[in-house]
Amino acid sequence: RVPKVFCGREGSYCGRRRFYDNVLLDCWQMIWDTLKFFKEEEFRCSCCGRGKEEMDANFLRLLDLVRAIYSNPLVVTSGYRCEEHDIKIGGKGNHTTGKAVDLLVPDSADRLKMAHAICKVGLHRVLIYKHKPHIHIDHCLDKTGGLFAICD
Repeated sequence: RVPKVFCGREGSYCGRRRFYDNVLLDCWQMIWDTLKFFKEEEFRCSCCGRGKEEMDANFLRLLDLVRAIYSNPLVVTSGYRCEEHDIKIGGKGNHTTGKAVDLLVPDSADRLKMAHAICKVGLHRVLIYKHKPHIHIDHCLDKTGGLFAICD
């Protein structure tokens, strides 16, 4: 049975939704607090600022493990994207799931080291671009998995 939650004003019942929202926000804060190498601000959509609750918790934990194995600092160039922003920049919808990220890895030797760390952790898909300084990582299981080099 869900307890009734009061706002602090005498007799004002907030209902179940507010109770669940507060519990979920607390849970999300605990997830972000357990990450060693990343902060929630890094994953926010540059358009609307959302991303804290939209990122997939399991994906974040795996990404944190990748960073530990890689043992070099990483810069998130794109985390969560709202649908409007993803459409505007020509995205494929992966970032809207909260299970995708682009990371700045400008050096080709570092890209190889990073790819090894990603594969070791078992993330589903890695895209390495020849003419872009970032790596795309996602755990979207509906997409073809593997390590891909994009040469255009």
